[in-house]
Amino acid sequence: MDLDEIKARWEMADSHMGDHLPLDAPVKGSKVIIVPSNHQHQLPPPDSSQIDLLSQKVLDLEAGRNDVIAANLNHLRELARLNHMADALTKHRPMEQIVADLIQEVGHLTNATDIWLLEPDGNSCVRVVYAKDGQKSETMESLPLEVQDLGARVIAEMPTAPLVMPMYDPDGGGDHFIAAGMYTDQHVMGVLCYRLSQQNDPTDSNRTRFIQNLLHHTTISCENVRLLSTLSSMIVDVVIAMALAIESRDPYTGGHVERVTAYALLLGERMGMSAADLTTLRLGGLLHDIGKIAVPDAILRKPLPLTDQEIALVNPHPVVGYEIVSRIPQLAKTKPVVRWHHERFDGKGYPDGLKGEELPLLARVAAIADAFDAMTSDRPYRLGLSIQDAIAEVKKNSGTQFDPQLVDLFIQIKPDEFAQAVRDFEQWRHSRHRADSLSLLQTLEFDLPRRTTGGA
Repeated sequence: MDLDEIKARWEMADSHMGDHLPLDAPVKGSKVIIVPSNHQHQLPPPDSSQIDLLSQKVLDLEAGRNDVIAANLNHLRELARLNHMADALTKHRPMEQIVADLIQEVGHLTNATDIWLLEPDGNSCVRVVYAKDGQKSETMESLPLEVQDLGARVIAEMPTAPLVMPMYDPDGGGDHFIAAGMYTDQHVMGVLCYRLSQQNDPTDSNRTRFIQNLLHHTTISCENVRLLSTLSSMIVDVVIAMALAIESRDPYTGGHVERVTAYALLLGERMGMSAADLTTLRLGGLLHDIGKIAVPDAILRKPLPLTDQEIALVNPHPVVGYEIVSRIPQLAKTKPVVRWHHERFDGKGYPDGLKGEELPLLARVAAIADAFDAMTSDRPYRLGLSIQDAIAEVKKNSGTQFDPQLVDLFIQIKPDEFAQAVRDFEQWRHSRHRADSLSLLQTLEFDLPRRTTGGA
């Protein structure tokens, strides 16, 4: 509504003032007595200056209302995007995926020409750099000097507000570099740097607030991934220590659990198993003989073939191992491998005599790997078979002792691949960063809160 329209409506209202009901006119059906007045009441003629003032106030109110509506809409959009990002960040994903999503969201929000995420180490030096194009490097030499300086300042000073720096090159066209930190209680987890062209205001308060909120949520998510990775590595360390402790009691089967695990993983990879199933197979392979803790040393260390009575003392070890891992909720998914790695496809194995696909897939894989290593390992009373002879033996027992479909895949593995699998497993065992937190999280039964849909 503009000023002329307001004036026109005022004048129209004034022109109809005389159409009111006379005070001495009877009112039909009304019991109200109207007392006539001796003089006529009329409004004074409108003052044009007051009309102008009032009209301007109306226009100002409308403009202010539009500004409030626009601000609320922007705020709602910001909350919606933050909610979308927060929902994504609550899911357990690899660190690289979290970083990629952060860079993509910042690019969408800022229209930045370049974006970098710097990850410092414990010595306040940058060890990894993620870029907008998805590239990852371990050096900063290729970065603009402005980014290097801003990154160093954020790491050293931990400012609460983003730092803004114009380009050093005066011919750069008025571009600016902005840097904001990702902080935990103890240290700087990362530094986000991005470059804005001169068409974008580097001090936009709404954009700054949004990015700081985004960095806060991302920091929490990254910290959770690191904590889970540390916890997962600790659990794997405990599993390896338990396996080695049991194996140390049997001098004739040194390296057995590692070889069985390596062969099982090799077959699992041939089958196209998921990362989570391979991780379960890895932990189950390491733990498959943990029940031998209940077998007397005299039997484990015996340099001669076991008697029937001694075999009867050894055979319960899968059940004992099952009972041990059952007391550790985080290792629940390894129980099928531990309990049923001595079962047979024809149902003549132990301890439960399961048959065919009654046996879980991971247990069927472990059964082939365990028997294959037993055939190829030397004993004091016999020499182990060659790889070729052991493969032929596995093929011979297809459909009776072993799952025929798995055997068809297993016999395709070349002899040198078995040795390489063992070397790869040993390298994994000695690696500092051997635990993939996402796969382990899907394997280890952590008692974590789950997001639900719908009502509470």
